[in-house]
Amino acid sequence: MAGRRTDLALEAKEIWEEGAAEAAVLEGVEAAAGEREGFPTETVRILDRRGEEALGKPAGRYVTLTLDGLARREEGAFGRAARAVAGELAGLLEGVPAGGLALVVGLGNPGPKYEWTRHNVGFQVADEIAARKDVPVQRLKFRALTNTVELGGAKVLLMKPVTYMNLSGEAVRQAVDFYKIPPERVLVVSDDTALAVGRLRIRKGGSAGGHNGLKNIIQHLGTDQFPRVRVGVGEKPHPDYDMADWVLGKFQGEDKKAIDGAVKRAADAVECFLKEGPDRAMNRFNG
Repeated sequence: MAGRRTDLALEAKEIWEEGAAEAAVLEGVEAAAGEREGFPTETVRILDRRGEEALGKPAGRYVTLTLDGLARREEGAFGRAARAVAGELAGLLEGVPAGGLALVVGLGNPGPKYEWTRHNVGFQVADEIAARKDVPVQRLKFRALTNTVELGGAKVLLMKPVTYMNLSGEAVRQAVDFYKIPPERVLVVSDDTALAVGRLRIRKGGSAGGHNGLKNIIQHLGTDQFPRVRVGVGEKPHPDYDMADWVLGKFQGEDKKAIDGAVKRAADAVECFLKEGPDRAMNRFNG
């Protein structure tokens, strides 16, 4: 049985060449040949979901550097090869921001039963961000549905925990530990019953405010000093109304229109936060 391929860049190049031979254009894929230090290079860029489906690989840049001069022991080949590899690595790292990876977590509950409920506004915002980038949040990792996007000049891991709301911190902690993400780069989007429907509130940190998802994240991170975007879903209609029934209920009428606009503004707020910082985002979006 053939072993599993580990050279993803070479495999991407070969799959692209096979696909390009069958079709004039592969949607969502770009490829270019070049040269570095006298060695031939081949770069394949998978731009979006169409490219992912065509090549069967995650969006990204795949570079193949052919060091054919080494086998022939050409004079100076090893020095040129070292410079070529270093140059390609530097090029790959150009798109990685100095602050490192950011984690954007949309909170909610998994499954059709909870779709479009007040408690799932965080999921809606994550999906809105993903839709703008044409990248679905569907890779199961860290007990969450995930994918990576470029947003506001930052490389971002989008996350929708599938742990159910009250255990969201388990998924967040796994991603934070794996990527060594500091709390200030963990941006959580959640619903807030203390805010009027459609209002946004951005904070650099603070208490859970009675939200069980935030409470669990605070518990697992060991700090409440991580930023969050809270989306208003409105107070329950009267004091005796069960809170669980309220947040697990769906928006109706004018509230539905208001929340649709709020989801889009919350996605804008996340991008502004990453690009321009928390103060600018708070000044612009806090209502």
